[in-house]
Amino acid sequence: MNTVGTSDSASQYERNAARVFRFAAIAFGAAFGLAFALLTWGSDAVILGIHHVDRAALNLLIGLPVAVILGALTGYVTSLSSSVFLSVVFWGVTGGVFGILAGHVPYDLRNWVIGWGDIRFRGLEILPFAHSQEVRTLLAALALAFVGLVVGFVEMNVIERVWDYATPTGKLSVRSWLVLWVCIPLALLPALVVNSLINQPLRLPLTRVGMLVETTLVEGVEAVKQQGLNYATAERYGDRFADPYTLHFVEFYAATDTLYSAFVDVEFPGDFVMRCATAGIYVNYCDDISRRFSGWVDDLIHAGLTGEQRWLTGTGQRIKVSDGVLAWLDANGGALTESFTVEREGQQGGYVWMRTRFDNGFEMHCRFRGAAPIYVEECVGSYP
Repeated sequence: MNTVGTSDSASQYERNAARVFRFAAIAFGAAFGLAFALLTWGSDAVILGIHHVDRAALNLLIGLPVAVILGALTGYVTSLSSSVFLSVVFWGVTGGVFGILAGHVPYDLRNWVIGWGDIRFRGLEILPFAHSQEVRTLLAALALAFVGLVVGFVEMNVIERVWDYATPTGKLSVRSWLVLWVCIPLALLPALVVNSLINQPLRLPLTRVGMLVETTLVEGVEAVKQQGLNYATAERYGDRFADPYTLHFVEFYAATDTLYSAFVDVEFPGDFVMRCATAGIYVNYCDDISRRFSGWVDDLIHAGLTGEQRWLTGTGQRIKVSDGVLAWLDANGGALTESFTVEREGQQGGYVWMRTRFDNGFEMHCRFRGAAPIYVEECVGSYP
């Protein structure tokens, strides 16, 4: 334990103590933020990566630096006072902010980062932050605010122990550093809360579809049947499954205000894309959505050439075409021809860009959105 020795002045002792207390508070806050980020988004990234999900680590890359900075800043603020009450209050507020951050990272913040990196998706709600997400974020914020009160109380005790284990010259010993990492078990509970309320509803549809595909590839169709997965899908499309494949979370089923049912796309090498509808742990059905997209593009071209809107009378899943797209097709019908090739240009969430190359060199790029229903929101044209 550090005490004022006969050879040390009281002022030097106080300066050493203030420096250690401040550093320990900042380090404790940063370590808590790091532990929270790794337990919340790091574990999620590992699971999503195993199942070949697109941009599996993006949430971690977004949330980790913010969490560390937020924790360190709170530690710095609490180090300015020796009041346990203020430490508890500030950490309670910070806990609530952590909950709000965790609720927005997979939605608004992820959307913004993707749009910043790819102008085709800029300004789009790739994953909308809807009412269910608002409620779950509020619950997470309240739960983490309560945990933050505990963290604030523990922080002051940890800082005391760090100083007790410091060297007589005011430097941190090995025991001082070890004490700081008591924040790891403190970060476990809020990470579990966020996982249950926010991460799990997004992850479950992806992992269930990923399990279906991987089991079919590795163990075969019969193994899918034995494990109670969607045998009909494996039997119908299994011979078209191939590595490497990528999973895209499309959207939650919009007809309900819950996060129970969702749609997932699986993009395989070549031009085969499968869309699956899930409900809880079950994969209800899967369809060759790449074939449908090609048919919808063909319908758009036909409308541009003839004015006939076949999607209004056709059988099967219909599309809803915006007035802007209809106007564009009418204005650019002369550039379209009956000889063309169609390819998938890019996808983020439920947004899919389809590119059509005509034999005259003209290119048409159309943006589709959603799963039930599917909208055609925009078409643009260009010459290479």
